[in-house]
Amino acid sequence: MKWSDLKRSSNVILAVWPYYLPHHEQWVMQELVYKGNLAPKWRDHYYPDAKGNAYADIHPNREAAITAANKRNPELRLSLYTHIPNPVDRRSTELKIDKALQAKSRLQEEEALMLAEALRRHARTERPSVSTIKIEPDAEQYREDLTEQLSIMPYLKVARVGQSSNRWKHYIL
Repeated sequence: MKWSDLKRSSNVILAVWPYYLPHHEQWVMQELVYKGNLAPKWRDHYYPDAKGNAYADIHPNREAAITAANKRNPELRLSLYTHIPNPVDRRSTELKIDKALQAKSRLQEEEALMLAEALRRHARTERPSVSTIKIEPDAEQYREDLTEQLSIMPYLKVARVGQSSNRWKHYIL
């Protein structure tokens, strides 16, 4: 995809925050964009390379993504002074930014708490052994991967197995 096809150069980026793409096992950055009189809106963050191609801002893990966002957001906050000269409008926009970032952060924290609670509730649940799992003959190659996941989360009803780090080799069991 070409950067010029995105038509993003006139938009003011207010903040960035990552979200997780489980199928790709990656954290992708989103940007909060200023749209004048309209409410700020989240969209995927892209950056151009030297050849004019557009690339998604991808990070390998949550910590790296949040660190990148926390580093970039103060810089973006300073740019508000040039893009929004009116102090009242600027303060209003700052409050909208804070609210949007807080909502994203709280959602991620809630999801982490839900996972921790599920693991706690099933700490004493019996884990299936490798031999007790019933699996189709065509999926036999994934038995170890499935057993490993069930040893951590015995309550799983659906599991993604296959080669990690290669999005085209995942299968759902």
